[in-house]
Amino acid sequence: MGLAVGVAVALLVLAIAAVDVYRDLAQQRAKRVELELKIQQAEERIRQLEERIERMRSDPDTLERLAREELGLVRPEDLIVVFPEEDPSAPESVTDPPDSP
Repeated sequence: MGLAVGVAVALLVLAIAAVDVYRDLAQQRAKRVELELKIQQAEERIRQLEERIERMRSDPDTLERLAREELGLVRPEDLIVVFPEEDPSAPESVTDPPDSP
């Protein structure tokens, strides 16, 4: 009887250890899937940036457009018009037409 109890306890300990190992394995698999997705996203971003670099190297119009849009650069002959920013806290001014007699 003592041997049966010892074997039962040993099997119970092994079962608990197996559950822990299975849980760790499942977590590692989930982490692997997450990392593979991040790698794919990074590779796609790298591809996009490489395409952008190539366009900038080969297409002067693209380079000029990016310089204007992202850096705010202008040519010396460009006319620059600056509009004042609207103050969102200021009340709207409404002008009513004058009353006619």
